Amino acid sequence: MISSSTAGFSPHSSPSLALANPLQGGGRSGWRGLGVAAALFLPLALLLLGLHWQAEGLRQALLDPKLAPALRTATEDLLGLLAWGGWLAILAQVVGLVTGLAWWRRRVQRPLEEMTGIFADLSQGRGNLAQELPLAAGQELSALAGNYNGFARKLREIIGKVRNMSVSIAIESAKSAKQVKDSAALAKEQGVLAQSVLAASTEATSAIDNVNRNTQAINASTRDNLDRARGSLADMRAINLKVQGIGDRLSNFSTTVVGLSNNSESIKQIVQLIKGISDQTNLLALNAAIEAARAGEAGRGFAVVADEVRHLAEKVNTATDEISQKITGMIDLVQKTTRETAEINQDATHTREVIDKSAQQFAGMVRDFEHTGAQLDEITSAVEQLSATNLRVYEAVQKTHELSSGVAKLLDGSTRSSADLSQATEQAQELLAQFVLGKGAFDTVVAQVEKARDAMRATIEAMLAQGMNVFDRNYQPIADTKPQKFRTAYDEAFARQLQPAYDALVNDIRGGTYALCTDENGYAPTHNAKFSQPVTGNYEKDLLASRDKRMFNDPTGLRSAKNTHPFLLQTYSRDTGEILNDLSMPIHVGGRHWGCLRVGFDPSTLLER
Repeated sequence: MISSSTAGFSPHSSPSLALANPLQGGGRSGWRGLGVAAALFLPLALLLLGLHWQAEGLRQALLDPKLAPALRTATEDLLGLLAWGGWLAILAQVVGLVTGLAWWRRRVQRPLEEMTGIFADLSQGRGNLAQELPLAAGQELSALAGNYNGFARKLREIIGKVRNMSVSIAIESAKSAKQVKDSAALAKEQGVLAQSVLAASTEATSAIDNVNRNTQAINASTRDNLDRARGSLADMRAINLKVQGIGDRLSNFSTTVVGLSNNSESIKQIVQLIKGISDQTNLLALNAAIEAARAGEAGRGFAVVADEVRHLAEKVNTATDEISQKITGMIDLVQKTTRETAEINQDATHTREVIDKSAQQFAGMVRDFEHTGAQLDEITSAVEQLSATNLRVYEAVQKTHELSSGVAKLLDGSTRSSADLSQATEQAQELLAQFVLGKGAFDTVVAQVEKARDAMRATIEAMLAQGMNVFDRNYQPIADTKPQKFRTAYDEAFARQLQPAYDALVNDIRGGTYALCTDENGYAPTHNAKFSQPVTGNYEKDLLASRDKRMFNDPTGLRSAKNTHPFLLQTYSRDTGEILNDLSMPIHVGGRHWGCLRVGFDPSTLLER
């Protein structure tokens, strides 16, 4: 029986448990009991064998015909008594042996079987570590049981601490995953911004290069224009001097013309005087001719003279008329020349003023050109420095973009590592949950959720038995809901029959936040009452308070919905920003996987001090 009990124990599954195999320590107590029984039985057996041998010898001696009949009779009676005594001794030994075996089975074998059963459960990765081995009567078995009980207490303490550590690791992993996710989003945004900055920097570099080239061209052109302007200014100043000289000469010419005009007037007056004399001479000649005609022949010579004088006077008069006309024309020309000279002089003066003003303005423009040239030199130098700086900025932005891409890749790796760490932590928690410690929040919460899961499964099976299609996957979108909600054939029934159980479970679990059933796709037909408020149209408000009939198909929700292991404990960052533990247990309805029960609670609930 011991061999059959130990046949199911695998010492390789748990080295610590293998060292506690009862056959390696407590078995000696059983053999000791057998040894005691054998020690009591063997001397009597040897004595009986000796007596039997002596009796056979006496029987052989009694066959001697020489022996007296009375002695033979007495000897035979004695041998008979010895035979009966031997049989009675044998019977007593058998009774003692049976009694010893019964004692051995009750005090040794049965405790060994109990120990072996406990070890067999533990070796298969399951069992109640809160169950302690009974203290047997034998010293060795009592020591074994006591040592195991001490070991079990220490193991319970270690498993409890490891559970707490795994919960703490899961919490920090969830926080880290959230931070990595946020950092990845920021890195992605930074990468987009860096790409935009890189593109803008590229455009700026091209623009600055164009500005630099244009500035240098403008600077060169300005220098050429400045040189030309300086030459033009010198020419204008020379022209101004020439115009001033022309003005001076025109002034002198005007003075000369005025003098000429005055002289012409004087000549005209003289000509008028000569004309008057000529007219008088003509008149005198006419009178002389008349007088000569009166004188007759005697005055004929005088008449000839008078006639010649008259002709001469007429010629003088004609000449004076022509001279007068010419002088008048000349005076008119002189006056016109005077006027035009005055106008020219006025124009020359105005031109000189304009040229002088233009020269001053041109001088100012040359100064401005010189100042502009100096500024362009500074701008050219600044643009060259800006171009060099922009080149460094471009290289830095390009490096930043490369680093952002590298950071994004590293964060992607960190996200995968966080997911792997979370999965490893969940596996460790699942492994540790196979052992019942008999105390602590972990066992309490698991037991509460398991009890609630069984009750809810029974309710869903009752719905199925009543003909309700609890496996309806034809999700009907509800209009004007964001996040999107859906209706199914059973959502209202779940709200009526399961929502009170959800609320009760949340109230029963310390730090409870939510409890709900979701199908294998993450669809939640209803939620806790506080999370099943009517839709308001305000996204932020509805995200927090109107969470029923939603599809929770995020990674955490899908893992819970599709899990078929006894339970799954996840630590994650909720879409509302909270860090929660999510304990889920699968629900099978009619032998078919329907979904799960999910319970969310504060991670500190599982942290035992």
